[in-house]
Amino acid sequence: IGLKDNLTVARTMAFSGLVFAQIFQALRLSLKRRRHLIKEAFDNKYLSLALIFSFILQLLVMFTSIGIKFFNLGVLKVNEFLLTILVGLMPIYIFIGERMYEKIFKRTSDI
Repeated sequence: IGLKDNLTVARTMAFSGLVFAQIFQALRLSLKRRRHLIKEAFDNKYLSLALIFSFILQLLVMFTSIGIKFFNLGVLKVNEFLLTILVGLMPIYIFIGERMYEKIFKRTSDI
């Protein structure tokens, strides 16, 4: 999708998508041991701070001139940035799918 504009935008989208996916993967692994996702999602204060710090740091890399020059990135449009976030959320989508799968088959296996 990023190649429609140029290689630099595609590289930026790929890099940012991987970074966001790793941030959300850390959240997913933390949530895996939790029963109540919404209530306990951010109980681990250190992990929450690390996730927020990583997210902000990635935004600084993507949207400051120093970060753009150092990492040889391009400037993303709003729709490209939102698509990058949505793709980066893939670990959370997988986690929700796993939870749904467990609930569906846990009910049927109890019969």
